[in-house]
Amino acid sequence: MSFLPQDEEKDQETFIHLVESDIVNHEQIIKETENDRVLMDIKTRISKNNWSRCSVTERPYKSIRNKLTIEKAIVCNGDLIVPPKTMRKIFIKSIHDNIHCGIMQTRCRLKLEAWWPGYCQDVEEYVKNCEKCAEIKVKKERTLHTWPSENKPWCRVHMDHAHVQGIGLFLILVDSFSGWPEVIKVNNREAATVKAVLQSVFSRNRVPEVLVSDNAAEFHDTTLHQWLKKISCVPYKTPPYHPQSNGAAERMVETVKMGLRAYSPDKGLLCGYLSRRLLSYRTIPHAGRSRSPSEMMGRQLRSPLTMSFESGTPLWYRQIPDSKPEPASFISQAGLNTAIILRNNSSGTLAHCDQINKRLNEPSILMDNEDSMRYDHINNEKIDPCNSDKSDMPELRVTKGEPNQDRRSTRSTRGQKPIRFRDVKP
Repeated sequence: MSFLPQDEEKDQETFIHLVESDIVNHEQIIKETENDRVLMDIKTRISKNNWSRCSVTERPYKSIRNKLTIEKAIVCNGDLIVPPKTMRKIFIKSIHDNIHCGIMQTRCRLKLEAWWPGYCQDVEEYVKNCEKCAEIKVKKERTLHTWPSENKPWCRVHMDHAHVQGIGLFLILVDSFSGWPEVIKVNNREAATVKAVLQSVFSRNRVPEVLVSDNAAEFHDTTLHQWLKKISCVPYKTPPYHPQSNGAAERMVETVKMGLRAYSPDKGLLCGYLSRRLLSYRTIPHAGRSRSPSEMMGRQLRSPLTMSFESGTPLWYRQIPDSKPEPASFISQAGLNTAIILRNNSSGTLAHCDQINKRLNEPSILMDNEDSMRYDHINNEKIDPCNSDKSDMPELRVTKGEPNQDRRSTRSTRGQKPIRFRDVKP
């Protein structure tokens, strides 16, 4: 055996670019590449290895310049063909139209054969516009299912837990008819705690006929269900992973979280802040209802404005000062100094207490000439809107032309000399 080194023949590394479809052929790619100005410039840059001052269309090629080669007059990215712009749609069609695969499968198959800047967007656009795919695509129809409407309060109640970061855990109940919320801070999610809260809430309102909750374990405890059935309350469990079925509670959870995120220790105790938020919510119409939750529950809660105005009280409303008043009616209080009023049988409008006055009589208005009319108060009396016993709509006086103003002398005094005390004779 000879230990002399022997010359071995090395295998030459070659790349074979294949295109499955018969639509695309090698000669066609070369011909279209020669007509593609961008690819011809890229071929020149590859051969000269000069990538300075690239245009916007050439920059994607510059980022992969180390992988670009020219094989048989065709630009390649590694072992992938870079087709000219006029043939890119043909490549997608040859891959997609055979089996009408989806966007992701078309991309994966194309990545094995070709590459060009923005090919993912081109594939997505082509597949979305494919008529055959639109015909065979399974359409998932979502039917809107609603709960049966209730005709009295506290028949169906929705329940859920809400955890507010940095504040704690709350058990939330909301009446489906009136939207009346009950928010109670709890220490844990145990079934015994849920039962204790329900006993307290039911004693203040009434035992509902149906109690809706999600699939949480604490809501479907055997002991809790036995107690609910004993008091003639049917527990209802919504489908798993379908929060829409318990939409009333889910919306109230978001409302409570949003309100409690604004809490800070400088606003007093948490219980007092929560009570004020609940008072405000219970006295304002919500969710397309024309009346507030407290009214639909059969009682109107008293608040700073409701102490002066009852629901339905006729008012005068001025949108801007010294404007023509328009009739409105009081609905409920919205904030400390704001209220929801009803204008011209439309939806509720938020108004400040300075914009409303109790309406006792109609103003007398003389309609002579609308273009020159203006409305004046006979007196400049300031009406306290929160004092309903003394509030009254001042009588209106109509005059023509501009308001009367104190006319000052327009004579020039520039030629007069100032008066000196020594010139004044006694």
